Amino acid sequence: DAATQSSLRSIKGLKGTEIAIDGVIYDIADFVHPGGEVIKFFGGNDVTVQYKMIHHHHAGKQLEKMKMVGKVVDYEAEYKFDTPFEREIKSEVFKIVRRGREFGTTGYFFRAFCYIAFFF
Repeated sequence: DAATQSSLRSIKGLKGTEIAIDGVIYDIADFVHPGGEVIKFFGGNDVTVQYKMIHHHHAGKQLEKMKMVGKVVDYEAEYKFDTPFEREIKSEVFKIVRRGREFGTTGYFFRAFCYIAFFF
């Protein structure tokens, strides 16, 4: 029908207040993001990779809060998530770095603290 056809667009047809995630277009004009207005900088783009990198643990919950307004007709995933290779790499990393410490070890935080204290 006409309503469905009008909601099918290409990535280049996204407005400044719309983002695409996994080929689905969301309007973020009225969306209140927990991180603030920074989400508005991504308007008009496919943000699938960025979204999944940041929200991988609770992806579905966040998408339910956004207003879906259409689909991308020519969508092709530029990166495949949760592949056997990715799972293998993660398992090797977690042999070295404990879960919850992916973003910094105790030594890293100590050095960062010392550098900051030294310069300020």
